[in-house]
Amino acid sequence: MLDQKSSMRSSLAKIALALAVLVASTPVQSATAYSTALRWSQSTTQISYAINGSLSTALGLPGQQATIATRIRDAAFQWNIASRLKMNNNIPYSESVSRVTSADLGSDDTVFANVTWQLSGSSVVRAWTRFNTNSKFDWNTNGTMGLRGDGVWDADVFKVAVHEFGHWLALGDAPDEVWEGGFNAMMWFDPQGSKSSLFMDDKEGATMMYGLQTGFEVAQFLGLLPNPAPVSPSVGVGAYNTCSGNPDYWTFNPGTDGVPQAGPGKNRFKRMRGCAIANAPTSKAYMVIGDIAHDGPRGGEGACGSSCYQQIQSGMKLRWLQYNGVQCTAIVDIEFTDGTRLSSSSATDTAGVSINPKNRTCNTYGTGFWFYVEVNLSQFAGKRIKRWLFTYDNSVSNIKGNWRIYFDDPNLGF
Repeated sequence: MLDQKSSMRSSLAKIALALAVLVASTPVQSATAYSTALRWSQSTTQISYAINGSLSTALGLPGQQATIATRIRDAAFQWNIASRLKMNNNIPYSESVSRVTSADLGSDDTVFANVTWQLSGSSVVRAWTRFNTNSKFDWNTNGTMGLRGDGVWDADVFKVAVHEFGHWLALGDAPDEVWEGGFNAMMWFDPQGSKSSLFMDDKEGATMMYGLQTGFEVAQFLGLLPNPAPVSPSVGVGAYNTCSGNPDYWTFNPGTDGVPQAGPGKNRFKRMRGCAIANAPTSKAYMVIGDIAHDGPRGGEGACGSSCYQQIQSGMKLRWLQYNGVQCTAIVDIEFTDGTRLSSSSATDTAGVSINPKNRTCNTYGTGFWFYVEVNLSQFAGKRIKRWLFTYDNSVSNIKGNWRIYFDDPNLGF
């Protein structure tokens, strides 16, 4: 039951049979093999779900229904800050909706919970989680996980729910790329419960399948191009030494670093700064915040495949808030799987200004205040996203200069 299988599946889920309803059990610490890509449709932006009103009783936690519901919503929120696809607990419970419930899975005492998907063609349209009420599992809301001496597993609602919601998004039981050291992913399930929040491997899968939606966490900086190998911020990024020192990437609360809050209800903003040679393809700054490269083949299994990655739909718009501290020539950028980039296209924002960063001078967008940027992506419909980037450039050839620019907005993304 606790043996690790030598062949780990991709961090983006694969499924074996094209049935109307499919079940993916969550082994205690081993992987279930799938063979075909599975995902919610490219146009899905919200999953509404309900929580069984008698879940607390079924889990042996009478009187804790409100606490359980809060833990489950907190688990969904972990994924909501990683992807534009949101899971919201905002509908009445019924058998015909996406829901979280419980069940005695009978003789199956090797799983804490399982997930069921309903499909329409090749797309997921509904999902369910069932917590196992088998006597081998003793549920709690205090974070305790692990096998006890009496052979019973302590099971924390929140930690199990975080893992199961990853399956709702069609992520698999193990990351394909383990680049932070060890098996650092909630989707590489830890029955001892040492993990309590998402890792970059988890966020990468959700981001590249459903689009960027981030609360700007420091760990979401992946490194620099043209050397996009995964880099942990705690290690350093390997200097982009066109001037001096390394680029700086950090996250701030509103009002800090001398930058005012971007707008009502905004949370954190991200500062990106460095020194680069402008208007030179080998030295302009491309700072990576999302990359499908982290879902490469491993253990003899391939990645999910291009059909899983976020595809631009007609009418999609890229939106963000920007505050130029030093220089003005940086944007949120997208690299597509065909090798083209948003920054090198003829696209303009809704103010009619070129999206090419070197054309966005301080005469157009000044420094010292927040401004809103929106780009209609309809001309890129059908393209799939390979990387999310912050891109800096300047119109003056071979000029070396410092830049410091801030990005914000919970609606960054589509």
